[in-house]
Amino acid sequence: MYGPTGESPATLLKRLSSQDLKKTFRHKAMECHPDRASINHADSAKLDNNFKEINWAYQVLKEALENSSALFAAPAPQPAAAATTYGAQAGYSYGYAYNYGYPHNYNYAHSSTAQAAYNSYSQAKPADDHFWCGAMPKQRLPFGQFLYYSGKISWNTLLEALDWQENQRPKFGQIALEGQLLSPGALSRLLSHRYRGEKIGDAAMRLGYLSPRMKEAVLNIQKHRQPALGQYFLDRGLLSQEELGRCLWQQRQHNNMAV
Repeated sequence: MYGPTGESPATLLKRLSSQDLKKTFRHKAMECHPDRASINHADSAKLDNNFKEINWAYQVLKEALENSSALFAAPAPQPAAAATTYGAQAGYSYGYAYNYGYPHNYNYAHSSTAQAAYNSYSQAKPADDHFWCGAMPKQRLPFGQFLYYSGKISWNTLLEALDWQENQRPKFGQIALEGQLLSPGALSRLLSHRYRGEKIGDAAMRLGYLSPRMKEAVLNIQKHRQPALGQYFLDRGLLSQEELGRCLWQQRQHNNMAV
């Protein structure tokens, strides 16, 4: 219903209010209502399908907002006894040890180069923070999730790293200015006329400043300019350069073998 925004679903839901959701739903529903086919000279079957999708998305987002406390809760930590070998956990038969040949308890909290940094860093963490000790999911995983499910970083460290990456991401408006897709005056008007909670890219399309293709191009540039997540762990001494390289290799191995 909101299309690509350049932010994670969790961030979108955290900034979204029920009032914003209702306003967006009504706007989208009016755009794609089947009764508008004759007015817009559009395909009524396509509009009908889009209308159903908008209704479905609205119900899903509404339920997510109503249960936000449970939605953003950390997954329950698994008992340490569940951690055996990688093949046994994931249901594979590759014969790899849990960490591809490295001992199961090899993570940044126990590595020689990061022990002191982790001990200092972990003192400030909430008591409910935890490390994953259960089975590695079988699907392909982004790097941050791979580190968490490998037992190398805690749940709160994962959330902090993702927040850091999003905060370091260049602003949509700045990229559009650099690419001369928006003028300073147009950007100023967008900021003053966008809806509460509306992303600049969505406002630019709604007001006719950007086409869908131009918006997508800016979002792609924004994504590629954001710092690599691994830099967060390097800067804080939670992983050494050697350990980071090894983890990236392990992630590639996992994703190549994943279902």
